[in-house]
Amino acid sequence: MKLSSNNRIHCLGAAGAGMLPLALMAKQSGFAVTAQDDSMTEKAKRMLEQSGVEIVVGEDWISSGKGTVIRSSAIPVDGGLVQSALAEGWRVCRRGEFFAEMSGNTKLVAIVGSHGKTTTTAMLHEWLGCMNVEHSLMLGGLFEDDQLPGQLGGSDWLIAEVDESDGTIEGFSPEIAVILNVDYDHHTQYPTEKDYRSAFQRLASRTSGKVVASVEVCEMLDLKNTIEQERLVVVGAGGDVSFDFKESFKGGGRLDIKFAGSTASVTINRSSDFNVSNAVFAAIAATEIGGREHLPQSVFFPALERRQSCNFLSPTLSVFNDYAHHPEEITRQIASLKKQRNGELWVVFQPHRFSRTRHLVHELAKSLAAANRLYLLDVYAASEQEVEGGRGVDLHVICQEQCSDCRFLDSEDALLDLLENEVDPSQELSVLFLGAGMTHLYAKKFASRVAVRDARWGAFSKVLGEGARESSQLKSNEPLAKKTTMRVGGSAERYLEPASEVELSVALAAAKKFGISVQMLGRGSNLIVPDTGVRGLVIRLNHPFWKQYRMLDDERVWIGAGMRIKELCGVAAKLGLAGFEFLEGIPGNLGGALRMNAGAMGGWTFDVVESVRFIGMDGKVYERKRAQLTYGYRHCRELEDTVAIGAVLRANASGRDREEIRASIGTYQEKRHESQPREPSAGCIFKNPEGDSAGRIIDELGLKGTAIGGAKISEIHGNFIVNTGGATSEDVIELVKLARRVAQEKKHIELEPEALLYGAEWKEFLR
Repeated sequence: MKLSSNNRIHCLGAAGAGMLPLALMAKQSGFAVTAQDDSMTEKAKRMLEQSGVEIVVGEDWISSGKGTVIRSSAIPVDGGLVQSALAEGWRVCRRGEFFAEMSGNTKLVAIVGSHGKTTTTAMLHEWLGCMNVEHSLMLGGLFEDDQLPGQLGGSDWLIAEVDESDGTIEGFSPEIAVILNVDYDHHTQYPTEKDYRSAFQRLASRTSGKVVASVEVCEMLDLKNTIEQERLVVVGAGGDVSFDFKESFKGGGRLDIKFAGSTASVTINRSSDFNVSNAVFAAIAATEIGGREHLPQSVFFPALERRQSCNFLSPTLSVFNDYAHHPEEITRQIASLKKQRNGELWVVFQPHRFSRTRHLVHELAKSLAAANRLYLLDVYAASEQEVEGGRGVDLHVICQEQCSDCRFLDSEDALLDLLENEVDPSQELSVLFLGAGMTHLYAKKFASRVAVRDARWGAFSKVLGEGARESSQLKSNEPLAKKTTMRVGGSAERYLEPASEVELSVALAAAKKFGISVQMLGRGSNLIVPDTGVRGLVIRLNHPFWKQYRMLDDERVWIGAGMRIKELCGVAAKLGLAGFEFLEGIPGNLGGALRMNAGAMGGWTFDVVESVRFIGMDGKVYERKRAQLTYGYRHCRELEDTVAIGAVLRANASGRDREEIRASIGTYQEKRHESQPREPSAGCIFKNPEGDSAGRIIDELGLKGTAIGGAKISEIHGNFIVNTGGATSEDVIELVKLARRVAQEKKHIELEPEALLYGAEWKEFLR
């Protein structure tokens, strides 16, 4: 059937993972779309309504016109609404059938396989976004932020996961096919493993362009004998593309993708074997579309709902949920979480479909045995009739043979009551809810229960979990001295290093909502931490996510707020960008330099700023051009009570010789080394009085070399207090008070501290 934008479409089961993006894309394509779902979620409802899709209930829509009813596979064809629509002359088709028709005039990149499709499709979407390649997206899942899973782009390229579960895979003829794996599944649709593999073989034969598959999949599907060699991209040892991965930070690292004749090195925020492999497959597809030379130097993939989603994050307890329901997925998810988190791992599992449970009962038991403790629920039927040998109790019998601590619960309440009683708040523990059924909802309810145990931090930990990932770290009583350049001070009540903009936004909004004070910590170069520590939450943008850079054109570069100024100068030299050399030697990171409009050698940070992106303490994100900001000596008003997360910087020249730029940086280094002390310090301790120099005043007062405890006024520069070893913040504060008192008594000058007293106010100590 030739589709027309005049066609009316009614989506049954519109909140489903596959139906929602279809409804959104159909609306964006110009179709008149109505949507219906007895289990409509708030998020799906919001996305549909904001996109202009009308949400309806009941049966009145059937008699108000004719068109096409698209039904989710979970809705049977003999159901009342479907039969009533057929009787009125509506055309009825399955979701996959309609999508195959929609994709007929596109350059479809089909992501297929037993598992990993949603993750890989989202990764490909991010690769192409970083490469500025226009495309449309059909994702069978939800991003954790408000990004739409169905997006109509500005080119013929359409990237989508294609589902084999209901047989509708047969309607697709893609431009590029990415076959991730072929682990036997969906036993009612495919009676034998040969039948299952044949569906993927036929898709490969219908693909007009490249077919991307691993060495193992190529052997399983005999692709080397059925696909022309020039159309086959084999991934793995001995194939056309191989890869190495080295974890360099928690949850991520450097991925080296080795093509014939070249290697692309990219920093990614995934570390499990499965996700690294998915990232490689997505990258290969991206290079087929946008060119190998345009791969970015770093890519930080967005989080997806029900893909190791976090529901609760405290220093000791974390609660996660994941869609994994096939043995291979379960094995990988458990291994990944055990690698990322400390302490024991307890797993709650709900089997999906009686047929799958019966066929894979031994494989499921083996994969679940890796948990320290296992809680089993009855099968989520997904409209199937009960099958002998495929019930939850049948799986429990087999699991007991392999798992030393395994319990079967016959209800949600029984599960939650037992978990609540058995979790020790002081024990380091992760609880992982697995399955394609209702376990994600049980995880949320369990998180709500444990949250009420801690009156101060419980609600915060629950909300924070909604933006966190498995690699996120929240610590209690974290020492701060070594995180500052002065090397003094106490601990933070809570300490967080967020791994994404979403997580930072959620943390700030939650802290504001629950009355928890927040202190941002950069490189710790212009502050003094009190010996008593900091009450509330300390946030540091230390994760590699905040240190990214991206060239926008020949003269402009995006720099993350967590990048050290010293590293920024190195990046500029590497890129041949001139004009940043004066910043060399400023000890902080870009975020702090923006907030303070840090200056050196006659230049100021905002001299090279084009725009700034920042987050308010309520979690809202803003972006402002330099002309919209109020900045001056040692301040930027808009950043006083917000958090800078990055900026677009503009060079005054590009294409410059790298060695020439490095030589200029070296000149600034020498000047700083000659004029500033080498010992630990907080930088300039006092602001310069108007028309004068604080360092000169202190020198004239004869205070250089004055020491209290382990702190001393530098003999090289009077406006520096240095830590000679073993200093306390009290020692530093006493020296500040001494210098102020002498300056007032002898010169009638009031020296104002420039270094911050972290988490406190100077007026509390300078009375």
